[in-house]
Amino acid sequence: MNRPIRGIRVYRTAVFVPVVVSTIATVIIFLWVFDPNFGLANWLLGKVGLGPFAFFTSSNGALYSIVAMTVWGGSAST
Repeated sequence: MNRPIRGIRVYRTAVFVPVVVSTIATVIIFLWVFDPNFGLANWLLGKVGLGPFAFFTSSNGALYSIVAMTVWGGSAST
């Protein structure tokens, strides 16, 4: 990636665009899953009798949600 060849910017872009797109897709999916009003996690918790949670409003909830997103995104890409 550091060789002085013609069109190196095109090669770098071709390598890094999939990484960026997959990270953005992971974030969008997790924002949808942990949405306080329409999220899949709150819907499932409501089905078992637990109340809806606002995962990103408390520091602990946000930390655990981001850790889960990072672990899932890292394991899905390998």
